[in-house]
Amino acid sequence: MAKRKKKQSSPQADNTPAASVKRKLKSFNWSRLLILFVSTIALFSIYEALLSLEEQSRLGYSITMPVFFIAATALVCAVAFLNHGTSRREITPEMLDSDLSPEESARICEELNRHKEWARRLMYPLVPLLLTLLLDIFYLFWEDTLRQIFSVFTGG
Repeated sequence: MAKRKKKQSSPQADNTPAASVKRKLKSFNWSRLLILFVSTIALFSIYEALLSLEEQSRLGYSITMPVFFIAATALVCAVAFLNHGTSRREITPEMLDSDLSPEESARICEELNRHKEWARRLMYPLVPLLLTLLLDIFYLFWEDTLRQIFSVFTGG
């Protein structure tokens, strides 16, 4: 059986906007988006459930909001500290002082890059937490407008 030749695409076909979008969609990390979406919904549900429990118990104060804001602040500070600012570049020995020995600079680079990896992992709980607080603030300021918009769907 003869093998079929693969269809060769012209170089101009690869430079079209549609081809560019297809390449970007193929390289997009869909599993990370799904994790972000599911964890945001779960955290927002927990947050709203805790707020409704506080409302039903008729406490004079809310403990949920300060706890969530403190957790968000702590995670933002931890990410900024571990990531050494907002740099995404990997640290190399050439970036360090020249008076360090090669072994010591390699060890320092390895440790700093490990910190960056920890900061990247801390983004998984941080982003849903920040989105939850953003949604709550959005709901707080535009509750009446949202009720009017969604009354079309509920028939109210």
